[in-house]
Amino acid sequence: YTIGGEIAEPRIAGQKVSVLMAKGSGKFKPLKTLTIPSSRKFTVRFKYAKTGKLRFKYVFKGSEFVAAGAYVQTAKVLRREPGAVTWRAFYFVGILLGGLVATVLGSGFDARSGYETLTNYWSMPVAAVVVFAAAIVMGYGARMAGGCTSGHGICGTAQRSAASWVATATFMGAAIAVTFVLRIATGGDL
Repeated sequence: YTIGGEIAEPRIAGQKVSVLMAKGSGKFKPLKTLTIPSSRKFTVRFKYAKTGKLRFKYVFKGSEFVAAGAYVQTAKVLRREPGAVTWRAFYFVGILLGGLVATVLGSGFDARSGYETLTNYWSMPVAAVVVFAAAIVMGYGARMAGGCTSGHGICGTAQRSAASWVATATFMGAAIAVTFVLRIATGGDL
């Protein structure tokens, strides 16, 4: 067998990637670990005597491709660990400072839940359960889609990732459909 691919993320060149394989719906097992070349194109050749449907996934080592990456890299910078990605620390600190500046220059700090529309229709305990259930569904969806809406919609589409374009179209279509159904169900009040 020969499998291969090209990684859109430019910073992945030189990173280690573990290729995992599973037969049918079985568990993934390590197949090979390799270093991504500067071209970001890679090929893995292997022998496999059995027949059947094979599944593959790639696990990158040494680089976070999730929203928590900025937090992780900031912690590494603060601990002065070698190999920390400094720009992610600046990005994380910039988010915090941007919120602080907006609070100071705006109308000031206003503590609120952010779910006033929900509490207009339901009590706070019911709204809390709905938000908690929605968070579980959102987390599950992000895991199944291989990333969150921002990751796919901003970064993935900018890198021309076909998977990100499909994911973005799917969640935008679902959001439009849910909004449409809610507007009809509530008579336009929600």
